[in-house]
Amino acid sequence: INAFLQTEQKALWEKISPFAKALAKLGEVSTGAIPSGPSGKVATSEFTLTIPLEGLVDTGAEKTRLQHEIKRVRTDVEFSLKRLENPAFVEKAKPELVEKERATLAANKEKLTVLEEALKRLG
Repeated sequence: INAFLQTEQKALWEKISPFAKALAKLGEVSTGAIPSGPSGKVATSEFTLTIPLEGLVDTGAEKTRLQHEIKRVRTDVEFSLKRLENPAFVEKAKPELVEKERATLAANKEKLTVLEEALKRLG
């Protein structure tokens, strides 16, 4: 299975790519333009891998999976927003905990964007 990589951390990818490719059973990983058509995405804070799904995956099942994942991540975003909008939490919690919650919120917002784009690509 070939994939397409988006990252700002190319040096890190070079170090971990043999392991990631073996674990994910990937063939060639390109950094070029992502082809159009149905595709799946795997996103971390450092990397986004796009895998063309044509002939590989039941797109209906993938849409359902993405919709469930989007719902879960939206719930996480809403939870973090409520916590951070609560003055009692922000004032009484340790600064490290508040900062961790902010980082979690930012990561989940980014993940939500990637998931929504993936769902849109499936049509």
